[in-house]
Amino acid sequence: MLTLLYAAETWTFTKTLGCKIRSTQIKMERKMLEVTWREKVTNNTIKEKTKLPDTLQMLVIKMKVDCSQSYR
Repeated sequence: MLTLLYAAETWTFTKTLGCKIRSTQIKMERKMLEVTWREKVTNNTIKEKTKLPDTLQMLVIKMKVDCSQSYR
C-alpha cells in the first residue's frame, strides 16, 4: 500500500483524488482475498478481513507531518 503513496507530498489533494485512492485500495484488498465485486461482499467486510490501515488516512497524516516540518 505504501507504493500507492509514492511521491504523494507533491500531489494536489482533491476529493476526487481521495475517492480514487480509496477505490484503488479496496480493489487491491479484494484482489488479495480473491473476492470479486460480483460476490456482493461489502467493503467493510473486506477491511475487517485484511486489517490493513486506511491509505487515505496515512496520506493525510503524512501530509500534515511534512507541512509541519517544512515550517520549522
